[in-house]
Amino acid sequence: MKFYKLSNSIDHTITGNYPQGQKSIVPGNIEQLYGVTVPDNEGLILPELLLENKTIITDFIQVVTVSPAFFLIINDKLRSILSAFSIGRVNSFAIKMHHLKKIIDSHYIFYLLESKEDLCVDYSKSSFFIGKLKDYKYVGETITIDNSIDYRIIKEKLLSKNLYLKSKELHFNFSNIKDDLIRIMNVPFGSGYYISERLKEAIESNNLTGMSFKECNVYNSKIKAVF
Repeated sequence: MKFYKLSNSIDHTITGNYPQGQKSIVPGNIEQLYGVTVPDNEGLILPELLLENKTIITDFIQVVTVSPAFFLIINDKLRSILSAFSIGRVNSFAIKMHHLKKIIDSHYIFYLLESKEDLCVDYSKSSFFIGKLKDYKYVGETITIDNSIDYRIIKEKLLSKNLYLKSKELHFNFSNIKDDLIRIMNVPFGSGYYISERLKEAIESNNLTGMSFKECNVYNSKIKAVF
């Protein structure tokens, strides 16, 4: 089954503005949910988002202060379609957005509780090396990564030395993926949500707006995908 990178539309005729919002009136602390694999609302403060004046309210919205690699901002119509497919365990919160002095309360912050990089990323075939944060041309020692735990540990060690874990090529294998929506993290690039062709077609047939779907190698030529 073919998968596509789920991204926000940059077509101003659809979104009115890109990005649709750049600020939070209330910052919130939803970043505390990163890596949490059970629903956890304790101490959670939801952001209130400020949309640009020219923004068109779409089914899928991007605001800079909400990381699209981890969270999606969607309305109930899109949430209902997602719930009809196999997408694993999810959590969502109703949020407020401010637009032209009105409160928009039709959308949710939505996210998958688990990421699937250990099922999808073929770390053994991918190529990793040491890079520098302030010198993007620097190519250092080649690094072997076996899994996402390796990736996180080595990345943190390098960051403590002002170095960075980079990749010349990432191999994704979607053949073992049964869900129609997955999230991939713990990679140098390509983090975020990927969507199956059948879910993509369902979204398109319902004329939902605000999204774009890119083939993996089109999204990033360094990604090599197998389906």
